[in-house]
Amino acid sequence: MPDAGGAEAGAGRQGDPDVGGGASGEGGDVVAAVAVEVATARAAEFVGWLYRDAGLLPAASYWQDRAEQWAQEAGDLPLQGYILLKKSQLV
Repeated sequence: MPDAGGAEAGAGRQGDPDVGGGASGEGGDVVAAVAVEVATARAAEFVGWLYRDAGLLPAASYWQDRAEQWAQEAGDLPLQGYILLKKSQLV
């Protein structure tokens, strides 16, 4: 059944590269790679927090820098902002 735009329901779901399920499967690989980068950025931020809490500021700064870099590569703007906030509190 066509929707308001004239396209059939379900069209563009399977095999549409814009949706992430391209014929070659590359879309899913990109989504998975971004998810891995976000997870590593969050883990690096946590490690930075642990080092900060332990009073090891050079190590904390190193891991927060890595977290910021990986969040930027993943395109996660809220996480970048959070990491920058935490870096500003590193004293």
